[in-house]
Amino acid sequence: MKKISCVLFLLVGLVAGCATAPKENPVPDFRDSDPMIAQLSATARKAYDMGEVPRAVVMYRRALERARAMDNSREIGRNAHNLAVCLVSLDEYDEAAKLLVEAERETIRAGDDAGPIFLLSAEVARHRKDYRTADAIIDRLERLPVGDRTRGLAYVLRAHLACDRQDASRAEGFLYRAIGHLRRIDDPGLAASISEVAGRIAILKGNWLEAAREFDREAAWLHRAGRSMEMAAALERAGQNYMKIPQIDLAADRFYRSARSLMAQGAYLDALRVIEQAVQSTDEKHSDSETAEAIARLFEDIRQSVEKSSRVGLGSP
Repeated sequence: MKKISCVLFLLVGLVAGCATAPKENPVPDFRDSDPMIAQLSATARKAYDMGEVPRAVVMYRRALERARAMDNSREIGRNAHNLAVCLVSLDEYDEAAKLLVEAERETIRAGDDAGPIFLLSAEVARHRKDYRTADAIIDRLERLPVGDRTRGLAYVLRAHLACDRQDASRAEGFLYRAIGHLRRIDDPGLAASISEVAGRIAILKGNWLEAAREFDREAAWLHRAGRSMEMAAALERAGQNYMKIPQIDLAADRFYRSARSLMAQGAYLDALRVIEQAVQSTDEKHSDSETAEAIARLFEDIRQSVEKSSRVGLGSP
C-alpha cells in the first residue's frame, strides 16, 4: 500500500487575527504489550523447545487468534510465522504456506524484518518440491536490505536446492558464499546448517566418510543449540553413512544414540525405526558385543513403549 503523506490544513479565523489547527497528537500504540499474547507465545515457545510441538501449535494458534482480534500486525506476523515453523516440523506444508502469506503481509505492514518469513516460505516450497517457487522467493529476498545472517541462510538454502537437483558443484559454490556471510556469527544453529549441507554435498560426491563426519559435526552443534529432535536426525544420517564405508561400530553407536534420544522425547515410532537399523548393523561381522547388548536392551524398551502407547491410543475415546 502506498504511504500517503499528511497534509497540514490551516483554519483561518473569521474573527480578528487567525489561528492554526492544533497539531494532531499521535495515538499511542500499546499493541505490542498485550500480556495475553505474550503469555501464550512464551508458553508455545517453551513447549516447542521441549519437543512438544503439538502443544506449541495449540498455544501459537491461540496467540495468533488473540493478535488478530487485537488488530496487532506485529504479533500477527510473529505468531503466524512461529505457528508455520511448528507446522513445517509436522510436515503440514499447505497450512504453513497459507500462514506465511499472512505473516509476510502483516510483518511488512508493521515495518519489521520479513527476511525469516521469506526463508521459511522458500523452505516450504522446497519441501513441496516446487523448486522454481523456492528460487523465486530467494530472489525476492536477496533484493531486500537484509543482514549477513539472513543472506547467509539464503545461500545455505540455495545449496540445499542445488543438492536436491543433484548439482554438487553449484551447491559447493553456494555453501562457500554462505560461509562468507556467516563465519563471523557465533551461532551453533548456523554452524549445524553449514555442516548439514556439507554432508549432503559429500554424499553427492560419494565420500561417505566425509559425509558421516559432517553429520557428526551437525549433531554436535545441534546438541549445543538444544535442538534435540534435529540432533537425533543428524546422528541417524551419520550412522547411515558410516554403514556405507563400512564402519559398523561407529554406525551402531550413532543409531543407538539417535534412538535413545528419540525415545526420551516420546517419538517412539521414529525411535523404533532407528533402533531397527542399529539391530541390523550388529548383525554384521566385527560388531562390538557390548554395544550389541545395549542395542538389544534399548530395542526391547522401545518396543514395549510402542506397544504401551498403542494400547493407550486404542483405549482413548
